[in-house]
Amino acid sequence: MAGRWLLKSLAALGLAAVGMVGYVAAGAWMAAYGPPSADALAMEARLLALPTSPVPIATLRPQEDWDIACRLDPYSFPSRVLPGYLGKPLPGYHYDPTDAWIDENWNGLAFIDDASRVIHVLTLPNKKIHDLEGERCVGRATGKVALARIEAPNSTFLRIEFSE
Repeated sequence: MAGRWLLKSLAALGLAAVGMVGYVAAGAWMAAYGPPSADALAMEARLLALPTSPVPIATLRPQEDWDIACRLDPYSFPSRVLPGYLGKPLPGYHYDPTDAWIDENWNGLAFIDDASRVIHVLTLPNKKIHDLEGERCVGRATGKVALARIEAPNSTFLRIEFSE
């Protein structure tokens, strides 16, 4: 009798554990593949409205303070790749919102403010804008950005191109 009760209790605990693992996995999936933030959607709209000829990159975030913009590829952590891109360590900088993995099917933009030591990272799904190309990092005062349309036999791909 006690043995049967113990087996039923262990089975219930196992089912609860499986449920908890599923709940955590669903949360992780939503974080990686969930909807982009309001900031990211606003940035995506600004990028899609760019002309095909280069314009100053400062037009992307005119009200915010930042010095350098860098493009980030899928499969990367901003804190691991940015020091190499910039050629300098970034001690004391913090990431806003967080230093999060950029997953498959996403691209990232990092806007670095040296005065406040903040790196604002936006992750953008690559559903509308396929990829980011060109210079890895550009200065606010000198950088340019443009929208490129690549025509393929069955569809059109949109690419954002960075240049100095």
